[in-house]
Amino acid sequence: MTEMASFQGTYSNISSFDLHRPTSIAEVCELTTRFGENYMFMGGGLELLQMLKSGMPVENLIYLKTVPELNSVEIVSNMIRVGACVTHHAFEIHPAILENATDLAHVWKQLGNIRIRIAGTIGGNILANSASYDALPAFLALDAVAHFEDSKGSWCVSIENVTKTKQFGLLTAIEFPIGDSRVFSMDRSLKPVTSVAISAEFSCGLFKNIRVGIGSAFSTPLGRSLHNKAGISPGELIDHAEELARAFAAALPEPVENVFASASYRRRMIAVILARQLLKIAKGHP
Repeated sequence: MTEMASFQGTYSNISSFDLHRPTSIAEVCELTTRFGENYMFMGGGLELLQMLKSGMPVENLIYLKTVPELNSVEIVSNMIRVGACVTHHAFEIHPAILENATDLAHVWKQLGNIRIRIAGTIGGNILANSASYDALPAFLALDAVAHFEDSKGSWCVSIENVTKTKQFGLLTAIEFPIGDSRVFSMDRSLKPVTSVAISAEFSCGLFKNIRVGIGSAFSTPLGRSLHNKAGISPGELIDHAEELARAFAAALPEPVENVFASASYRRRMIAVILARQLLKIAKGHP
């Protein structure tokens, strides 16, 4: 979200194509069945436009912003369901997000530049699976699920598995849990070295199900659980934050090494930022 892939080209390189503007998910599925593999989806189009300018051919372009279901944000039970074509700006200002995921809304206001927030979509950011983008680490920490649909039906996939598979069908929505017991925090201060998001449930005086999402440190964003199945009290978390963070970072795969940082430095900084985040949530729940 904060960086875009580097493509060379101009508008003159864009080949002719048929543009389709469906008005329902069913119509989208009908078009994909008709076209086989000869189509591409377009939501915000930030990266797609650059690819088209580089000369990438496309026969049928299916524009998804005309589908109302893909532009909605709603509360379903104890979950927030966000349509795949909801823009980052619409996400950060939506009442359901502001009222039920305040910390997440605050983080989203800091992502990217105004062009990306206005035009870029939640679904496009997820499917780009870029190491430097920030939506996936946040949703990985929140243990979100993705909703897909095609002509054969609809189904859900964990957000972690979305990043491991090339093609599921039409991504219709992202869904993540909310509630008074839900805690979320994200630190992007060391990008492009790394960013770290954490989420946990706080109930009966204990933090449970602590999840961590990591960006910029691996070839794609990474999500992991911080193992404390029985729960941990705020006092214990304060006392053991650095120990837990170091053990967590040591067990991760080898981080990437590039001009921004070495693999060993990235691993150390993941531990440092994670410890800070653990202390932050612990001190917020004395």
